[in-house]
Amino acid sequence: MLGFLAAKQVVEMGRSAFFPDHESDLPLGRSALLSRDDLTPQFGYVGAQYSSTNILLLGINPGNGPRNDFRTPADERMMPELLRFAQNPTELNYVQATRAYMSECRSWPVWQRHCAEVLGSGKLSFEQIGYSNCLPWRTASESSFSENVARKAAEFYVRPLIEELNPCLIVAMGKARVLSILEMTGLSLPKIIVWNRSRAATDSVKRERVNAAKEIFAFAKLGVVGQREAVNAIAADSRRSLTIKREDVVQEMVPISSDVIRLLIRENPKSGKSRLRFDCYRDGMTVADYEKAVLQKLGAAEAKKCKPDLKWDIARHFIRIEHSGRNPSVSR
Repeated sequence: MLGFLAAKQVVEMGRSAFFPDHESDLPLGRSALLSRDDLTPQFGYVGAQYSSTNILLLGINPGNGPRNDFRTPADERMMPELLRFAQNPTELNYVQATRAYMSECRSWPVWQRHCAEVLGSGKLSFEQIGYSNCLPWRTASESSFSENVARKAAEFYVRPLIEELNPCLIVAMGKARVLSILEMTGLSLPKIIVWNRSRAATDSVKRERVNAAKEIFAFAKLGVVGQREAVNAIAADSRRSLTIKREDVVQEMVPISSDVIRLLIRENPKSGKSRLRFDCYRDGMTVADYEKAVLQKLGAAEAKKCKPDLKWDIARHFIRIEHSGRNPSVSR
């Protein structure tokens, strides 16, 4: 069963492998029952028809729920199966836990507000995707858990999960945090589409969601073979970045000094030194200006990483490039 090996490893390592200790960053003021639930990892599910799409939706971490005293009716049905797998991580218990999760998750607010729209945009069913979170536990800090915990989540769960599921497309449910954790995995990642989960549905947020929906639909229409060809095109030619536009696969040319950088996101999705380099971007600046800004702020060693940064950020739709009167070449 896909996802079992990554989940089993997390259960065997335990929460203390991710946090300073077993009880760090747990929600406060909880009943004994909910405190036990908070110590139980949640791994999402992989649909029975996942292999027909290889599309993975990836969130940040499970929500804490509306109450501190009693389980919700959905948790009352789901948590016993999750607890059983956490206590005895067999493949059979994993199957039952993921089925229970899948039965309940579609009634949650995040699914009704976002995931259902993502699936609808790609004309996908619940059985055709996988869904999980970067960190399998609830936290008092919610999505603002520490960078050290994020690095552990990337190393101990997200990386093994991606290696096991081998997705063609990851839909990042939220901007900066999911993208930052994905970058921490050190993997050569597949195509990533960001879904803006902002609670304020401004015109710009709505436009981002419409554009993301179009991309998901276009990518889903390619089928797994077409998706694999698209993903392989990235690995085969590191000088080009892959973008999906409707039903075509378009490759953009390597940026040159006079090309103009356009920012597509407001939040900085990076961590470490790459975050500092990302901070040097200014919408409308040229590539040469970007390289100069990094050189002046961070030095020559970091400035050498500007070109790889540009390729990475184009491929993940953090930025786009306005080429100086050049025509991008269409992929063969």
